[in-house]
Amino acid sequence: MPYTYDVNNLLECIQIQLEANEFILSDEHSNIYVESVKRYLKINEFVRNKNGSVRICLNSYIPLTYELSKSKPNLIDKILTVTTYICMITSLLFLLATFVIYCILCALRTVPGKNIMCFTFSLFFAQLLLVIRSSITEDTVVCSWIGGLIHYFWISAFTWTNVCCFHMFKLFVKQSLVHGDVSADRKLFLKYCVISFTFPLVPVCANLVVAETELDSLLFGYGGSKCFLKSPLALIITFISPIILQVLFNVIMFSITFHFIRNTPKVQSSKERNDLSIFFKLFILTGVSWVFVIVDGFFEVSPFTFLATIISGSLGMFIFISYICHKKVFRLLSHRLRSSNKTKTYLSTSKTHVNSNSKTSNIEKAKSCITEI
Repeated sequence: MPYTYDVNNLLECIQIQLEANEFILSDEHSNIYVESVKRYLKINEFVRNKNGSVRICLNSYIPLTYELSKSKPNLIDKILTVTTYICMITSLLFLLATFVIYCILCALRTVPGKNIMCFTFSLFFAQLLLVIRSSITEDTVVCSWIGGLIHYFWISAFTWTNVCCFHMFKLFVKQSLVHGDVSADRKLFLKYCVISFTFPLVPVCANLVVAETELDSLLFGYGGSKCFLKSPLALIITFISPIILQVLFNVIMFSITFHFIRNTPKVQSSKERNDLSIFFKLFILTGVSWVFVIVDGFFEVSPFTFLATIISGSLGMFIFISYICHKKVFRLLSHRLRSSNKTKTYLSTSKTHVNSNSKTSNIEKAKSCITEI
């Protein structure tokens, strides 16, 4: 006749000790009530010590503590959530406005301008996915997908800052760019796109490949309670490390370029120098914001958390102010609006000549772009 043995879970789990004032022992000594987690534990779920304390499994204590704290958010958490939503949504609106204005104005769509457009595009979706992630409460397939996309778009945004730095380096130091060569500019921008939208796949795919191996204890992959990278190790290896390398690359490129500009009087008042100055401010804000966010991630909610949230949420507004709030852009927008009104007026008075009007409209649009340039 086979025998069945009931093995106590306490033999296999990590244990914690509760003092006598942290639980209530029943009269029959058959169970205890843990006040902090509002839970009864049966006799096979705890062991009594001689000094009156008890030992229980860690996994029977932490999950309930987490759920209890999650179900009763305090005032600071609520304020932080509202602050995050306001900052992110405001940033998204400014990023969208910046991208649309670049699409409207032909004169802004130079190679540096297109680089800024792509940086804005990646940053927009990175922040949008963060907002969407905050509304997901369960570790599902959707949660995992969102975590992977957040990882991809943030690395992509930083890669575009590398592209912008490298382009400025080539423009000033190497002086290898030919002005006015449309074909060369198109090929160069295509190379930038391939690099900036392909490189982020490397850490993302590496994380997924490791997650599919036998190294389950390392907790690679996406999902978890935050719908992002599952462990601090994965965060450091596949997210923080690439960003640190990208920031170092930007620092080196900027240092060389600024040194060259300072020793070259002919570019002291150039338009490109102004573009470099604006992008340097953007790079500083981007880098500083993520330093704040990463450092804050190792501590509890504090006033520093609010500062990190506000700085990271102000990126969209800073981009809009730096690249759109200029007299030149306002002048181009005004000219574009007048040209559009003239075209509409002409079309409305020439209804009997549809084909002719269509050609005239195209000519007007072409003239608009030429005039802007």
